Amino acid sequence: TGGGDVGRKILGLAAPHLTPVSLELGGKNPCFVDASDKAQLELYAAEIVGTKSYFGGQFCQAHDFCLVHEAVFDDFVQLLEDRIASLGDRRHCQMINATHAARVKALLRGSEQCARPPLPPATVGDDSVPMTLLVSPDVESPVMQEEIFGPLLPVLRVSGAKEACAFVSKRPKPLVVYCYSE
Repeated sequence: TGGGDVGRKILGLAAPHLTPVSLELGGKNPCFVDASDKAQLELYAAEIVGTKSYFGGQFCQAHDFCLVHEAVFDDFVQLLEDRIASLGDRRHCQMINATHAARVKALLRGSEQCARPPLPPATVGDDSVPMTLLVSPDVESPVMQEEIFGPLLPVLRVSGAKEACAFVSKRPKPLVVYCYSE
């Protein structure tokens, strides 16, 4: 639905008519990537990029951001970036419509310097957004506050699972949490 705010609007519209409503709310679904060997990290990167890019991040259980153990952070970011680059033209993900694409692109504002691979000079069409990592964006930026529901993937460095859990616990409850660990 777009998260709690949209869900409240839908319920408010349905209530006067006593219309039964069932909502599946997404949210800021985190994933934690623990220190692992390179072969495991390659598998994690393939799953995360494959899942995020397949529907352009437009499903309720999509990874919304990654918290990566500092011991493997740089290597894992490089694996993610290489995986995205290997998408070629499929890096450009079709959004449901131009309005949604504009909303997702607006989340990039102020975080362009964090984008990897670098953002292409122009995206293909008004209703597509390139699959893009945002490395260490400001945690107060819109991309870290709003549900993305698109092919952007913020990646943050953490000291371990304890810090990742504390980070997630300070935010609204997600629909799902992913943990990549051996």
